[in-house]
Amino acid sequence: AHAVAQHPRGMRPLSRITHYAFRRLLPALVLLAIFVSALPGMYPPLWDANFGDTSPRGMIDFELSGVALGTTSTGDFLPMPVGREPGPTPSLLDSYNTGLIDKFDRSTLPAGATVQVEAHAANVDRFHVESPTGFTGRILTFLFPGWHVTIDGGEIPVKPMKQAGLMEFQILAGTHTIEAVLSPTTPQFTATLISFAALVALFVIDVSRRRTARAVSSSLRPSFSPLLFLVSLLFLVAKITVIDRCDTCFRYTSPAGQVLGVQHQQPANFGGHIEFLGYDLPGGEVESGQMLPLTLYWRATAPVPNNYQVFVQLTQPDTILWGQSDKLNPGDFPTTRWPLDKFVWDDHRVQVLPGTPPGEYRLSVGLYQLSNGQRVPVFDDQGNISGDHLVLDVPVRVVAPRTPPSVDSLQMQSAVNRDYGGLRLLGWSLEAPIVQTPNFVRLTLFWQGIGESSTVNVQAALIDGAGRVTQTIASNIPVLARDEIRRAPLAFWLPPDFPAGTYRLHVSVLDEKQQVLDTLDMTSIEVRR
Repeated sequence: AHAVAQHPRGMRPLSRITHYAFRRLLPALVLLAIFVSALPGMYPPLWDANFGDTSPRGMIDFELSGVALGTTSTGDFLPMPVGREPGPTPSLLDSYNTGLIDKFDRSTLPAGATVQVEAHAANVDRFHVESPTGFTGRILTFLFPGWHVTIDGGEIPVKPMKQAGLMEFQILAGTHTIEAVLSPTTPQFTATLISFAALVALFVIDVSRRRTARAVSSSLRPSFSPLLFLVSLLFLVAKITVIDRCDTCFRYTSPAGQVLGVQHQQPANFGGHIEFLGYDLPGGEVESGQMLPLTLYWRATAPVPNNYQVFVQLTQPDTILWGQSDKLNPGDFPTTRWPLDKFVWDDHRVQVLPGTPPGEYRLSVGLYQLSNGQRVPVFDDQGNISGDHLVLDVPVRVVAPRTPPSVDSLQMQSAVNRDYGGLRLLGWSLEAPIVQTPNFVRLTLFWQGIGESSTVNVQAALIDGAGRVTQTIASNIPVLARDEIRRAPLAFWLPPDFPAGTYRLHVSVLDEKQQVLDTLDMTSIEVRR
């Protein structure tokens, strides 16, 4: 009673001090911890911000240079009817210089026909057309969903130009006003209504919460602003005057051609204009079916002539692939725009295939062109080509997963489900049904342990149209624990002179005494030269 009388809020003095510290000091300490942990991210790469001419014609010229034709360097966001990207139209390019953009394809006009541009905007084009005969008109705009074309106010059917995907439609003889308008589609309109309804709901919730907050005693509201402002100000001053003035654990300033703090240095020359500096491999061990983090470091030693793609492969031996990571742009930046005075930080997460056997594997790194699959050569110190990829020095150890992978995660092309003692052949997958020599034919079998310990031997054969065995491969399937799943790849090498034709893949399952238990006719492949 005495404590309550002395302190109307019902708190002892020590409790009030603790409560004060919790309300005022703890948020300040949390804010300071957030600032300190964010320090490494407060030093963004100092890329050159000069992107050249940003006028409409300048951006078109940039696309025509091949860096981002069709919204990305591979045309990912082009409409489905586009089979190949149409080339530039000189009349359209010239109209960007005059200020009145003309998107009507003049090459479709018959003799004596004329077209005059009446209006152009991002979502509308209007033309005045006079023609003595009917013809198929074309507007140099991709037929995305939502485009509609009207002639003299009446909507007409529009179809995409074959392969190019541009808008085409029929125009009758005479004088007409043609208008192409981009309007919202039904899904877009529905999504807009949903977004607007969500915004109204958030407004109602906010008003309701504000009314509730006003009903709470002001003494219960924490007032942290002065202390938090002071912490922010002190942190900013310390960062500018102390931390930024020298290299610390939060930031390295690497000399040209080096990466300070890289975990593994392994310089290599790719194509004579890109140098591989090294890599970070945070963990040298990964479970089968999981992701392996990897960071690569590159730099351009000369202007890069092409936009290259990058691959990372987990192999053992070199002909068998157990995991992979591909990126459109190494370091998420087109290689043709890499500066010559900075290195590129290239993060990867290599997916180790489910069912990969435990053991030691190697990582291979390389660059290639997506358009033709051609890899960038790797040169040795004497300037000779040493290969088309680089094998990293540090091996990776794959361990068994804590839980077996699901059958669905194996992504088998065909199920078999035949039992041979304590092993079950779940199914198989073929890398490609058509193979261009020289190349490999890769067949993967999937096995599961189902009971008592046992081993089987596998013999795969490539059989030509006359029934002759052209190649054979033998493999041993080890003892598997119950429910353990293992992938067993087989690779046939087809040399340049391997005869073209259709071949069958047969697989024979043998016991420990080499007695045939079963013969399976898997699939056929087509070999081309």
